[in-house]
Amino acid sequence: MPERPAKRPKSWAKRLLLAAVIIAATPAALTAVASTAAVRAYFGREAAHVLGTELGMQASIGDVKVDWKHFAVVVSDIDIAHPEEGPLVRAAALRIEPSWWAIVRGQLDLQGVTIEQADVWLKVRDDKVVNLPVLPESEEPTSDVKLPFDWLQIEHSRLVVDAAPWGNGEIQRIDLRLEQASDGALEVTLASPAAFANHATGTERLTEIALAARFAGKHIEISNLVLRGQTANLHLQDAELTLPLGTQYAGTLSLDVDIPRLVALPHGWELPRLEGQLSVQAEVQGDARGPSGDAKVHLKHGLVKQYGFGEDLRLSVLFDRDRIRWDGVAELIRDGGAVALRGELGLGKGLPLQLEADVRDVDFSKLMEQLEVSPNAIVA
Repeated sequence: MPERPAKRPKSWAKRLLLAAVIIAATPAALTAVASTAAVRAYFGREAAHVLGTELGMQASIGDVKVDWKHFAVVVSDIDIAHPEEGPLVRAAALRIEPSWWAIVRGQLDLQGVTIEQADVWLKVRDDKVVNLPVLPESEEPTSDVKLPFDWLQIEHSRLVVDAAPWGNGEIQRIDLRLEQASDGALEVTLASPAAFANHATGTERLTEIALAARFAGKHIEISNLVLRGQTANLHLQDAELTLPLGTQYAGTLSLDVDIPRLVALPHGWELPRLEGQLSVQAEVQGDARGPSGDAKVHLKHGLVKQYGFGEDLRLSVLFDRDRIRWDGVAELIRDGGAVALRGELGLGKGLPLQLEADVRDVDFSKLMEQLEVSPNAIVA
């Protein structure tokens, strides 16, 4: 019986070449399949379904494509609405990045979501936003809210707030990211270069909004908060808060206020005539019993009714839940002298006040002018 010829061993190079061909052909095959109307319709149904089931919202979508290069489902012309309170989001594009495990099971989940060029409407009634999705409560002790995704990115978008009858407003060109940390906390970063609010007495405009914060249950950490506008500039750093507000708090605060514009806002308080530009830098900590800390106060052209505080008032302030103590100098208008001030205000019954003033070369005529008695006093 003739012997069979010995089999030639397969070359590892050929095996690697065959594997490379298969791997190279797979994306092309997947792209071809994903381009079919049936597959795209399937992903469209899955995208709308997951938005409805996980967020409890009504969703309608336009075209659906699969980006295999970045492993994402890309949905164009998407509308999300609360079933009773109306529109919530309208976006030019929404990218859903599912997990591999969900795809293997034939499902689509929300590992990551990117929303591009979106309009978001918040409807506020009775101090509550009524058109938001209801998020499930987390079983983790470190967080009260469990997001239905690992992260959410919103790019170049707009937020519209309808708070009738009190007013309305917009935050424009927003970039926002929400991310669930490994310990269950929610991390938030936000930036916007423009915003406005219409109210009963006019329009308030902001030129910068920035936030970097972390929410873990009832504990809030604000590493940076910036609000810049016509009436005030606020900068809050390294702040920690415990809910409900006022329970426990600490942080570094910088505040600049245009007092006349602040008085003109529709806050509902009856205030006397107030003038001046106020700047405060403070380190504050406190709890439900009250605050304590220290501050630097600078008031330019300050006035209450007709009583002026001088051209320039600078105070160093110490405060706690029982008293406020200060030490500083007030300079009169037009180089009219100065008054050194030192005092203490008790915060108990009757608000007891102690005040010491050291008059330094004060020009009486300029003092009369500052107090709006007369701009032409003849006594010097």
